Formats: sequence, C-alpha cells, structure tokens
Amino acid sequence: MPTFTPLVAGNSVTCAATAASAGSAITCTGANALHIANTSAPLYASVRWGETSQTATLGTSLTLPPEKDIVVDIPANTAFVAAISTGNTANVVFTAGRSL
Repeated sequence: MPTFTPLVAGNSVTCAATAASAGSAITCTGANALHIANTSAPLYASVRWGETSQTATLGTSLTLPPEKDIVVDIPANTAFVAAISTGNTANVVFTAGRSL
C-alpha cells in the first residue's frame, strides 16, 4: 500500500461544503497526491480538483461517505479543490503531499 506524506505546513485547506459547492485554492507544488477527508459524521461529500476553479456536483464527482478519507493521484498543475455535501455543512479537508 502506498505511503502518503504531507508537504510542509500550509498545504492543507478545508472546504465547508453545504448543498452548494464550496471551493478553495491549494498549493500543490511538489505534490503528486491529495489526501481528502470528509470529517462529517452524518453527511456524504462529493469532491473535485484541478488546475482551474472547480465546482463539485453530487453524484458526478468522487463521493466520500461520512468520516472517510482517500488518497488520490493528482496532476502536477493542480491548484484548486471543491466539495459539496448532501445536507448542512460537511468539512472536507484536502492535504497536498507525496504518495510513494
């Protein structure tokens, strides 16, 4: 199983996802992966990432169950993330890093 190592401090953002997509810029210089964690206990969250501003859509973006996380490979030019939830606020934490 690959090992994920976060980059230096400051390469993590939290999107307070509601029923509308919430986006943020993220610094991914030197990263090849994102650790994405849905910290909400009751809510599902869908997420997206890319080199330009992103909009997450329920059902068509990668969806994380409540209190689950995943590590995904990213292109070198990733600079934006977004999340949307199935209800009230679900905090989704994106952390840039290296997967070896």
